Amino acid sequence: MSKYKSRLLAELKTAQEEARDKLAVALDDSKTARQRLAAFSKAGAISDESNAQKALAIIDDDDAHAGLRAAALEKIASYYGHDEQFLQKLTRIATRNGAPGELRMAALSSLRSNSFSSATLLSQRPAYIAALRALVDDEDDDIRETAIENLALNQDEYVQRRLIEGLENPKSKLTKPELAVKYLSYDLHADHFPILRKLAVKAPNKKTRMEALRNLAADADSADILKSVFADKSEDAELRHLCGVGLQRLDPVNFEKASNKILRARAEHQELKAAILNTKMHQPGADMNKLAADIKKLGNKAKGTAEKSRVEKLSSFAAFRKSG
Repeated sequence: MSKYKSRLLAELKTAQEEARDKLAVALDDSKTARQRLAAFSKAGAISDESNAQKALAIIDDDDAHAGLRAAALEKIASYYGHDEQFLQKLTRIATRNGAPGELRMAALSSLRSNSFSSATLLSQRPAYIAALRALVDDEDDDIRETAIENLALNQDEYVQRRLIEGLENPKSKLTKPELAVKYLSYDLHADHFPILRKLAVKAPNKKTRMEALRNLAADADSADILKSVFADKSEDAELRHLCGVGLQRLDPVNFEKASNKILRARAEHQELKAAILNTKMHQPGADMNKLAADIKKLGNKAKGTAEKSRVEKLSSFAAFRKSG
């Protein structure tokens, strides 16, 4: 065996021993909560029933430190990931309003992790989804947000409907409007596009409008909206570029026409021109000679350090593309 391999094995053995020692401290009720929390952060995974039972005792102790209970739960989540009773226990903890927020979040996180790997939880999916739905109006912001996102990731019709209701009527909103649009994007449907088109025209803030416009790139009927914003000099440059990227996807011909008009215009955002050129260079079959010439023109008009730096990066990438 080589010295290098021997050293690696020795280091691995030492690390494993240290992790076991830390776990022993974390589960030792004679230590202070501070000592145990510090040990939990460096402890190894629980892999035996004896230590798992000690961790369960910590979780069930209502008088124990909330952070300590949450840390213990995180350590045994994978060990009991296929245990039906434990998964039901997680669901009860997550939905129990009187339980500490840290503990409830740990339970929710463990349920989410096990939802990808546990066949047992898959068989309990209806109960898991029902538990998440019960949390979308929870008073705890973190709990509520996590439940909403998890439901959105599971393409849940109920939360999609509630999110749309909140966008249409802010008084009934579940979350921030920009997050609502983001969550809807996890499973876009044709019936989502009407509200997105409304938000593309008038939104409560820039972030929401950006999310709406970004997702309209998946809707062929919204090409005119993207084209209009892309061409409008009064619009924010970042928004315009986002619409240009969407238009390129939906209508490449009109994107070329509109983008070339912007590049030729004198009174246009230099930052937008640079972003357009960068987008064009990533297109398959891009005319790199023409783009290099456009970059040179942009460089001749660059004034500040930021503009010059931006052009230098474009030039370097163009040279790389041409050499390839």
